[in-house]
Amino acid sequence: LIHFYKRVTCGKLTCPRMAEASENIAVVVRIRGLIAREKDQAKAFIAEDSSDVVQRSNSKKWTFDRVYGPKDNTRTVYCDTVCPLIEATISGFNSTIFAYGQTSSGKTFTMHGSGQEDGVIQMAVDNLFYAI
Repeated sequence: LIHFYKRVTCGKLTCPRMAEASENIAVVVRIRGLIAREKDQAKAFIAEDSSDVVQRSNSKKWTFDRVYGPKDNTRTVYCDTVCPLIEATISGFNSTIFAYGQTSSGKTFTMHGSGQEDGVIQMAVDNLFYAI
């Protein structure tokens, strides 16, 4: 188990968890809220907890390293998932954030943000400039 650093900081925001790296790849899922046409569909997925995704129609479950539900904001996703990578990059480690998903699944919203909330890219750039 490698400890990159003792405290995770998100720019001026200090996150209350320790950053550890025991794996080279982490699979993180963010589930957006259902839109009107999806609310009655059996194939809709829900976040059961912080690591499991469940399909409503048959209760099939998938487990990931971390799952964020519709109530989790982009700052939370950034602080828990991306910020440790930025800090590791500053310390000399290579890091990659790869957004993958179906059309309209929320990749652009998470990465670029909206008028009300910065995206992961803007938060990462802010954190990099804050660090240097």
